[in-house]
Amino acid sequence: MTTERDDLAARGRAKRAERFGAAPTSKPTQAAPAKGKPTRDNWRTYNQFMDVIEPHLTLAERGVWQKMFRRSRDGQCQTTARKLAGTMTINKATVSRAIATLTGAGLIWVISHARDKGKDSCYGIHPTPADCLARLLKVTQIRRTPK
Repeated sequence: MTTERDDLAARGRAKRAERFGAAPTSKPTQAAPAKGKPTRDNWRTYNQFMDVIEPHLTLAERGVWQKMFRRSRDGQCQTTARKLAGTMTINKATVSRAIATLTGAGLIWVISHARDKGKDSCYGIHPTPADCLARLLKVTQIRRTPK
């Protein structure tokens, strides 16, 4: 006859075995994949950006893209130029120019632009930055042409 105490001890042993590694004869547990949530390969996107796009950008443009990429969720970033300028300790006008260049190159795009104070704009981040290289070279060539 099993007592309640024995049953409790058996459950405790099972939990400890689960937490600290079960016996060698048991099957390893596998995490179930998340349902309904698309998987994004953030490292691939970041590496493409660093390998292909980064050499063609100014320091401010690199920083703005990286901050926006780190803040993004599901390919969208909600922030303002003022917040980005505050975290990067640069001028808001510099951030606005960088956003304009990144938008012209197609690396980011404006989903919704908040005109009210206290609201954030929503930007989309391009999932494959390497596709934007041709547009970026046109934008930077126009920008860097002497007058």
